[in-house]
Amino acid sequence: MRNSAVSASDRIIWPTGPGTRRCRPRQHYRPRDNRPVNRTHTDLVAAALPAPDPDVARARFARLVARALRDARARGMTDKDIARATGVSPSTFHRWRRAEGRELPEMDKVRQFCNGLGLDVTDAAIALGFNPTARDNPSPEPPIPPEIRRILRALADPAVPDGDKLVLREMLILLAERADRGRS
Repeated sequence: MRNSAVSASDRIIWPTGPGTRRCRPRQHYRPRDNRPVNRTHTDLVAAALPAPDPDVARARFARLVARALRDARARGMTDKDIARATGVSPSTFHRWRRAEGRELPEMDKVRQFCNGLGLDVTDAAIALGFNPTARDNPSPEPPIPPEIRRILRALADPAVPDGDKLVLREMLILLAERADRGRS
């Protein structure tokens, strides 16, 4: 006799054949985007570090482009609509999405792409390893010690209570003033 305790996924008849995808039902309940709205998820440490390896920069930028294309398609845009809005050909932004090529993308095309889809150009520049504030100060910054990195991550982490962040900021202000007094 067959066991009558059959799970719900065993009773579902999944479509098969070319062009069909099989997905687990629980994936439909995941939040679409669980990043905080106030952009505290942005990694402040990555913006302060020197330029990464070009392969790493292409991979970061590929994730940003994939997310932008997914959001544009959710709004009902096709590749032609995206190309018209951005001025960047579909072959180019699909190459960016796959992280292909030897060179990093040209910043003018990246700027067109971001402006056409309503993205922040600074996020794209950081993903590519460009420091947006480097124009004002072209000299390289010294590497950040690990203790300071931990403090920056705590300040950017939405899970850290606001009281703790306030104490960290006050301590950093006091230390900066002390360092300024030591220079003069």
